[in-house]
Amino acid sequence: MRISEIEVLDLAPFAKGDVKFPSSPERGNFGEVHVFTGPNGTGKSRLLSVLAAATNWGALTPSERFPEGLLCNGWKQTEDKDGFSFLNDPSTGKDLCSVKRPDLNSRILSFAFSGSLLIQKSKIEILKNPGLPSAGEMISFNSWIPGDINQRIAYLKIQAAMEMMNGDSSKLGRTLKIAQRLESTITEVTGRRFAVIAEAYPEPKLMFQWGDATIPIEGLPSGLNSLLSWMFAAATVMGLAFPESNDPLAEEAFFFLDEPESYLHPEWQRKILPMAQRLFPNSQFFVATHSPFVVSSVNEGFIYKLIPDDDGVVTISEAIPASKGDSYVSAVSEILGMTEWFDPESEKLLAEFRKERDQAMKGNAEAESKVRRLADTISVRSDELANIIGMEMRQFERYLAKNTAPAAS
Repeated sequence: MRISEIEVLDLAPFAKGDVKFPSSPERGNFGEVHVFTGPNGTGKSRLLSVLAAATNWGALTPSERFPEGLLCNGWKQTEDKDGFSFLNDPSTGKDLCSVKRPDLNSRILSFAFSGSLLIQKSKIEILKNPGLPSAGEMISFNSWIPGDINQRIAYLKIQAAMEMMNGDSSKLGRTLKIAQRLESTITEVTGRRFAVIAEAYPEPKLMFQWGDATIPIEGLPSGLNSLLSWMFAAATVMGLAFPESNDPLAEEAFFFLDEPESYLHPEWQRKILPMAQRLFPNSQFFVATHSPFVVSSVNEGFIYKLIPDDDGVVTISEAIPASKGDSYVSAVSEILGMTEWFDPESEKLLAEFRKERDQAMKGNAEAESKVRRLADTISVRSDELANIIGMEMRQFERYLAKNTAPAAS
């Protein structure tokens, strides 16, 4: 069960057209990933919001990122049995875009998360079942209540402990397996042993074992906190939503992740999507990111570039299959389109150096003098720049020697 296509009819800032979301037959036991990347203001977050809103079965006003008050009209089955959900402008009745999902017979959980979401300390009620959020809450990027996640983590841990004590042979270890998979995933991403500790005395509270440290919620590093927030929220909801499943995390779901790299060191950014693909192996992920480390980490999946023209109209590229072994350097240049590698002042000096070099190679003696002065100025900025300028100056000197040598008599 998957989203297979989006067609833009008349939704700013996107150009009219459709984008197909192919499925990789080689992904095996990994979740399906689609990554959107592009400059600020190209509509990555809006695109995620459209897709998230379309997964809702009832009418929804996705007001977070749609100040126009647009409506998502729910799924409609067409004559050819495909299903479309339309985003509609209620003031005109006009359909602005449609999302295609051929398999309409099953309702799938949908999760939308912002990478800036953090868990906050709150009072824990030991045996309180937090229940399932509404469909609207789950696809609202900022509506997850941080304290609610706190309660969900505590309930998961307590249920796992109770499972071990009562020895229910029909479900023995089910919740414990969820908790252990989450803890082992965090351990793998961060490189330190991680575990959740539910303490009962003198008052119920959560503590987190991370390496040699035991940390309360308010003491969690922001990067670790952001990882816990969306992973534990989704996993605990799936555990409640599929009570008869032996492996709730393997059930199908939609994930919409907006800049999941927020707060994360590049080393963790490289691991977050592969980790999510393994943790939720039958889910479909749609991700908006600026991070070359996230883009280059995708071995099985597809990348889409959002490209603005001079008038700000954005074209969404066709799916670009991710390549195994791509470096973040290639992601920066080929996917993110960055051509500058140094600080702005150094880049300005390099541009001036190359402009004067080109003039000198045309015989401008004054430019040749400027080239040498600029070469000295740039070379002292760093060893890397010194190596680059050294190579370019050797080429420059060879060119001058060849082209200014006296003619043979």
